[in-house]
Amino acid sequence: MPLRFAPRPTLRDSWKSDLPASLVVVLVALPLCLGIALASGAPLAAGIVAGVIGGILVGLLSNSQLMVSGPAAGLTAIVFTGIATNVCVESSLRDAFHLEYFGVVLEDATHAAGPDFAQKAALYNIETFFGWVSTVADFCGAIGQSSE
Repeated sequence: MPLRFAPRPTLRDSWKSDLPASLVVVLVALPLCLGIALASGAPLAAGIVAGVIGGILVGLLSNSQLMVSGPAAGLTAIVFTGIATNVCVESSLRDAFHLEYFGVVLEDATHAAGPDFAQKAALYNIETFFGWVSTVADFCGAIGQSSE
């Protein structure tokens, strides 16, 4: 017997459940939307509009049970700093790498748990296999900010 799939619900059928879910998405994403607008120099109103459109409009029209939308949907870079470069930072960066994020470790904002060669080995592994290594000054210069 061939498999039969249930027909996809239409907007008319699903809006009653999609609208409350979309409102929750807006409320959860709103601080992130405002933060991205602030960090990118855009007006805060643009962050609110992006959150509302990304949450409500896309949620209602996409007719999907899972979605990624809004201003953060394309963010794929994570900046790492921390105490134990060779333990916590490298482990977190490896996890992020396997989730398809690009990690940047700020080597002068981290410290190894153990001798200096552990820090050098961790930074070598990170730069060779999992992401990028930079300094605070170089990173701030790349994004147009002063490191002071």
